[in-house]
Amino acid sequence: MDENNPLSNIQPSQPAQAESATPINSQPPKTKKATFGLIKKIIIILILLLVIAAAVIFGQRYYKAWQAKQRDSQRKADIQDLQKALESIRPRTQDQKYYPGDITESTMVKTGAMSKLPKDPLNKPPYIYLYQGRPIGCTATCTGYILFACLENAKDPQGQAPKATCQTKIYEVSK
Repeated sequence: MDENNPLSNIQPSQPAQAESATPINSQPPKTKKATFGLIKKIIIILILLLVIAAAVIFGQRYYKAWQAKQRDSQRKADIQDLQKALESIRPRTQDQKYYPGDITESTMVKTGAMSKLPKDPLNKPPYIYLYQGRPIGCTATCTGYILFACLENAKDPQGQAPKATCQTKIYEVSK
């Protein structure tokens, strides 16, 4: 120590402790607010997914019901076309009062009554067109008939109580 130097008696102060420094590229710790925001986003996404799933399911059901109604409309139109064809055949028969005992290519198409026989849109049991000459069992001298098709829509206002292999309703015309 130097006695002539007044500053030499001054004790050096304690070195300052290094402050805890944060590394330069580190993220601040996650807060409750950030976690709540993430949970909120996840819940919103889940709700949107549920809404979309419900829309797809109900849309698909509506579409299938719409398709069934369209097929039923086609069935009714086909039955009416068959009825018109049968009525056009009747005047050409003996005594102009008979209907064919069966609906076939030869009785409907070859006679010119129809260009082709209609088929049910699904064309598999029970969805086929049924014809029965009257009186039951007639072959060539049928004086009446029953035509019917099974409908898919159980609530069809034109449908009648099911019979034969139909499980819902039927559309029937007869003479």
